[in-house]
Amino acid sequence: MPYQLFIQEGFIVETASVKGGTAPIDPPSNPTEEQSEQWMQAIDSLQPTSKLSEVSPDDYDVVFFPGGHGTMFDLPNNPNINSVLQHFYENNKNIVAVCHGPACFVGATIKKWKIITGWAFYYRIYERGRNSG
Repeated sequence: MPYQLFIQEGFIVETASVKGGTAPIDPPSNPTEEQSEQWMQAIDSLQPTSKLSEVSPDDYDVVFFPGGHGTMFDLPNNPNINSVLQHFYENNKNIVAVCHGPACFVGATIKKWKIITGWAFYYRIYERGRNSG
């Protein structure tokens, strides 16, 4: 889980969401019984979150957009997210998105991206087939 890795590496992690308050976790992303205790700190950080429109991007070095199915509805074409992306781009700060998180780039008005990497769907299918037998 990225949250745990950030904490282990000494990052101070603060969470924000489009609406603020408790961030929902889509059911397929809920932890299993075995993961519950291990993920407790990360889950607690989502309750409550700051409202993104009330957060100053100047206060942060990195923005991280997590995955999950809900991001496909909350992140695209969001003016507050676009503003954060623009700030981070113009100030040469890191923008990170994983899984469904790149939905944040839909509607972004950045004219020239520097580097974007991603995981192609066909590669994922290839890896599944290669690792299955």
